[in-house]
Amino acid sequence: MKWRLPAAVGGACVLAVGCADIFGLGSYTQADASASEGGVLCVPELPSGWTFVSYARDPATACASGFGSSAKVQEGPFGPASCACSCAASPPSCATLSINAGATSSTCTDSVVGQIERAPVDGGCVTLSNSINTGGGDGIAVTPLPDGGGCTATATIDAGGPAFSGTTCGLTSTTGGGCAGGVSVPNPSPAALCIRQSGIVPCPTGYPVAHMIGTTIADTRGCSACTCGFDGGCGGSVTFNDNSNCGGGNNQVVPATGVCTSATGHNWQGLKYVATVTAACAPSMPTPTGDAGFSDPATVCCVQ
Repeated sequence: MKWRLPAAVGGACVLAVGCADIFGLGSYTQADASASEGGVLCVPELPSGWTFVSYARDPATACASGFGSSAKVQEGPFGPASCACSCAASPPSCATLSINAGATSSTCTDSVVGQIERAPVDGGCVTLSNSINTGGGDGIAVTPLPDGGGCTATATIDAGGPAFSGTTCGLTSTTGGGCAGGVSVPNPSPAALCIRQSGIVPCPTGYPVAHMIGTTIADTRGCSACTCGFDGGCGGSVTFNDNSNCGGGNNQVVPATGVCTSATGHNWQGLKYVATVTAACAPSMPTPTGDAGFSDPATVCCVQ
C-alpha cells in the first residue's frame, strides 16, 4: 500500500520550520555542530512510539559509536513525471496527377482526360498517351493525388528518482543519565541525531526537521499519449507543351491545385510537373499521470 502525505503533516510543516526543510527540499544541517565528535547530545525525551536513529544522506558515513544496524534508505517526496512529445514528418508522394478538361473554363468537368502515374516531380517531361485539345474558352484542371505521408511520434518520459538516498543507524547504547529538560544520547556526528517511526506522521516537538524515507518505491508515474497532427499535401505547377518531348512549340502553365484554368487553343502532347510538397506535424501536449510513493514509508525527524 502506498502512503500519501496527510493534511496533518502539512500543518506540522508550518508550525515547525517550513515544508521545504521538513521534507528535505531545503538546506540540510547535520547534528549539533557545537558537540564534539564522540561526545553526547542533550535532546528532548524520546516520544512514545519512536526510536532513536542517526541519519546521513549519501555519501553515507559509517555508524558512529553507540549506533548500529545500518540500513540504506531512499528519501522522498517524488515529483510528477516530466513529459514531452516530438514528431518527425514524412512527406507524401506527389507523383500522381489527375487531369480534367472541359468545354468551359469555369467547370473543367465535361471530360476526364485521365490520371498520370509516377510523373516526375522535378520538371521531367511526360509524353501524354492521349493529347489534350483545348479550343477557345476550354479549361484544364490538374489535381495532385497525395499518397502516404504522416508523422512519427516520439514520447519522452522522465519520472526521476527519489529526492535523496541515505543511511540510518539505530541507537544501540545510551550514555546513561539525563540532562536539563531531556536525555543524553551519543553524538552521531557527522550524521544527524534523529528519531524514527513507521508511516508518514508529524514530527514531535524538539525534532523539527522531517525526512520521508523508505526502501521500496511503488511508482506508476507516466504520461498521457504522445500524438501528432499531420498537415501535408502537394501543389506546384504543370507546364503543358504542344510537342511530345516538351521542347519548343507552345506551352501554358497551369497551377497544380485542382483549380480550373482557361487554356489557349492547342493540342497539348506533353507536360512538365514541378511539385511543391508540404509536410508538418503538430505534437500533442502530454500530461503527467500516476504517482509514486513508498510501500514501506517511515518518518525520520531530526534535531537539526
